[in-house]
Amino acid sequence: MVYGPQVVHGGFYWDDWQNAANVHFTQHPGLIGAFDQATERPVFGYRPVLTGLLVLEYEALGLHKHLFLAVAALFGVLCAWALYLVLRMLGLRRAEAALPAALLLVFPWCDSTRMWNTASFDALAVTFYLLGLAVAILALRAPPGRRRILLTAGSLVLYLLAAWTYEIVTFAILASGAVYLLVAPARAALRRLGLDVVVVGIALVVVAAGTTRTPLGLGDQVGHAVTIAGQSFSVLTRALIPVGSPPGIVGALLLVALVALAHRRPELRRWVWVAGFGALFTVAGYVLFVPAARYYEPLAPGTTNRMNVLAAVGFVLLVCALVRLAAGLLGGSRAPLVAAVLLVLIGIGYVVKIYGDQEGWHRSAEVQEQVLDAVAATLPSPPQRTTVYTFNAPSFVAPGIPSFSLAFDLRSAVRLQYDDSSLAAYPIRGFDVIRCQANRLYPVGGTYGPVHGASYGQAYFVSVPRRRAFRVDSRAQCEALRARLGA
Repeated sequence: MVYGPQVVHGGFYWDDWQNAANVHFTQHPGLIGAFDQATERPVFGYRPVLTGLLVLEYEALGLHKHLFLAVAALFGVLCAWALYLVLRMLGLRRAEAALPAALLLVFPWCDSTRMWNTASFDALAVTFYLLGLAVAILALRAPPGRRRILLTAGSLVLYLLAAWTYEIVTFAILASGAVYLLVAPARAALRRLGLDVVVVGIALVVVAAGTTRTPLGLGDQVGHAVTIAGQSFSVLTRALIPVGSPPGIVGALLLVALVALAHRRPELRRWVWVAGFGALFTVAGYVLFVPAARYYEPLAPGTTNRMNVLAAVGFVLLVCALVRLAAGLLGGSRAPLVAAVLLVLIGIGYVVKIYGDQEGWHRSAEVQEQVLDAVAATLPSPPQRTTVYTFNAPSFVAPGIPSFSLAFDLRSAVRLQYDDSSLAAYPIRGFDVIRCQANRLYPVGGTYGPVHGASYGQAYFVSVPRRRAFRVDSRAQCEALRARLGA
């Protein structure tokens, strides 16, 4: 019900177009050809499970965008169910486990993982991790023998699947040692944690060897860590009070005060433990973002809020624990009912925010359709190796929500539209400039450069709002059209 509007009105975004094109255009036909080509992509070097799952999904669903968005919503449901399963195994009653799981499903500070198909696999990685934790708990509780061995092996496989889908779960795997200590003697828990360390080591070696990303310098990492820590308290505050933008200090003070007041109350002690686990998994969700690009910030909107997908598990545990502690300190025998009512109201606030966020994603799908319609209307049969440059269409429609804004998204969409992998297409985004050289032209701005250029006679400028196309045959024509179209 919450994500139905996005399933109906949403579309492909960013990597979705490229993933679809990579599976559609292969050197060898069929699934094997798609897998073979996928192994050549840089991302395969550090997220091999993600790359393989994307191939399977696009082979199965083709270009049916609404099915992809339905699967994204399904991954969110699976992630919430996996959290519910773990909490039940740790002794929480049904309602106590269902409330944080429901909040996780509609947690708006990672809603891009429900709106954007490629990002939905981040939620699947967290699901793999939580299911691995559930199986690990079963293994630790099982008597020695074949069943324990099989369960242990199964949980390790799930952890590896999770880490090679999205590597941020590796620190959550290490944090699982705290859960093991709750369900097993210390020696058995530490032995099991040792196996997890081996799996994490294997996963991170593959990630480090395959990644093409350069970490920040040490000084920048310290500054980034401070920013992430400060904004995480802001997310906690907004998760507790999902109205407006209350300052992060409110959440920090509530956390310290409620835990300090409740830790001596035996009937509330387990909620102190839940708060502790929430804080632990929030931290684990952010550790690997410290050396990452500076734009990864917990409060960043749109596509970037996918970074909160694991920390969201910690946040919903913190929210439920703090509400339960507050109700217990103030409410007496009616504390569980008061807490449940408050959490339902908080959940309603989340849903309202998600509906507001969806409007930007819907607008993006509309703008992308307008761009592709304009190209199709003005260039019904472009010659092979044509390069199209689109003008005067927004590259972002809301904070953090793109339409066509990268070198590869419009190119992939146009290739799919004409079923021709020789075509190229690039959005000119307002800050880009067309360089008109003697024999060819190319855009500069952002990551654009000569590699995105075209020879005269093979380049077309398309004005999206006017629905007009101009073939660029000479340098003089390039200069005139560039000035006319604002590039």
